[in-house]
Amino acid sequence: MPIEPTASMLGALLNGCMNHGELDLADIVGRKLIEIIEPDHDSRYVGLSNVYAVFKRWDDSRNLREALEKKGIKEVSVLALWRYLECFIDSLLMIKFILSQNTFMQS
Repeated sequence: MPIEPTASMLGALLNGCMNHGELDLADIVGRKLIEIIEPDHDSRYVGLSNVYAVFKRWDDSRNLREALEKKGIKEVSVLALWRYLECFIDSLLMIKFILSQNTFMQS
């Protein structure tokens, strides 16, 4: 490859491998992601674990999840992220409301 692939590129390739049944390539790409490029990124472990699960390699899938726990890497849940975003948006709306009231009072 003329350029070094980014984590995003390899993540897309990993998904493509899973969609097209290329377990051998998915294994190589996933291992590169978790061992070299992003060893502390939870979704890389989960992604490769999911690939193993799709191909019914249950032991490999479980081993990756255990490695995630042993390294102390916390898996971020989508629900927690969604709740954070809701609070952030509510805060922005509150600020917008306060600023609009302040502008109205100055007029």
